[in-house]
Amino acid sequence: MPDQRQHPRIRKHLFTAVKWYDEEGEINGADIGETLDISTGGILVRTEAPLPFKARLTISLAMEDEIIKLEGEVIRLERESDQHTLMGLRFVNVDGQTGQALAKALEDK
Repeated sequence: MPDQRQHPRIRKHLFTAVKWYDEEGEINGADIGETLDISTGGILVRTEAPLPFKARLTISLAMEDEIIKLEGEVIRLERESDQHTLMGLRFVNVDGQTGQALAKALEDK
């Protein structure tokens, strides 16, 4: 079955920091993880402490010599056998400048 993703995935290992928020917009916690793949639409992160499904968060990606900050939402959770969890995060509210910086960083793979 062919991959029907809207945005092609690129395998890339990045240091990823996330902060998630409660319904009132207050910071509910923070964690770090390792990005396994990324596209202009989202990322797959491997972490020890998964966030709740549909949690809203900010994502900081260390891309080459800059940090790209994005907003996101948890759309997938999959437990691995080694006590890690894979989290699929969809980017939301990406402005033009941030989207361009992300696209350029992905081109430079």
